[in-house]
Amino acid sequence: MPNALFTPMVSEDKLHPSFKLLQGVKPDHPGRAMLEEIFADYDDVDGNFLEQFQTTGFDARLFELYLYALFSRHGYTLDRGHAAPDFLVERSGVRVAVEATTVNPPTSGPLKQHGKRIEDLSFSERLEYERHELAIRFGSPLFSKLQKRYWDLDHCKDLPLVLVVQAFHDEGAMSFSDNALTRYLYGLDQSTGKWLPDGSLQVYTTELESHSVPSKTIPSNFFRLPNAENISAVIFTNSGTLTKFDRLGFHHGHGADT
Repeated sequence: MPNALFTPMVSEDKLHPSFKLLQGVKPDHPGRAMLEEIFADYDDVDGNFLEQFQTTGFDARLFELYLYALFSRHGYTLDRGHAAPDFLVERSGVRVAVEATTVNPPTSGPLKQHGKRIEDLSFSERLEYERHELAIRFGSPLFSKLQKRYWDLDHCKDLPLVLVVQAFHDEGAMSFSDNALTRYLYGLDQSTGKWLPDGSLQVYTTELESHSVPSKTIPSNFFRLPNAENISAVIFTNSGTLTKFDRLGFHHGHGADT
């Protein structure tokens, strides 16, 4: 159905602000047109994609479309015949199960009460934010996915299982690289020591036991958690955004005259 992606299924007061922004632009707007083009051959195996894309799940569903575009346009064979995980992809004889997850604004708990706004942080505060709060924010959705036990599903048995994550919890979240996630995944903190006489750089590595904010502490080192041996990789990106779809859409000829 043409333009089904942007035909509201709920009342206006329930629409996500980013969805309303896209809905209000011209149909040939690069980002909007690109999203519609991708969604045209996307199988909604959950049956709730449109409702979530238009409301509380906008960021997560946008990220899902981003990954679908990446796989389907770059030579991967996709199997979307199961509700979970999100994708079974195959290329060059290798089949992999892929589950997408996002870091979202908290609706309750310590991070809702004590969480920091990135734009309010000084340089030193941003470093502390990366070491602890941002690591906790990544840890929550990854730990939740670990509890799903996708490796027990018949169609996932003996397949590598990959989690892909992006942060959408703050307007400034895309400005961070994977440093905070790497600290959490491996429980390691690295700092530059000094240049040695032979020209090599000495880097100091220390083990992290935990990450803490007021009223909340989580253990570090995701890959050491029980059952984490079933996760083959965690992939980070900070580019699955509306801006990316705008660029892609423009290069595909959408909105080129505006």
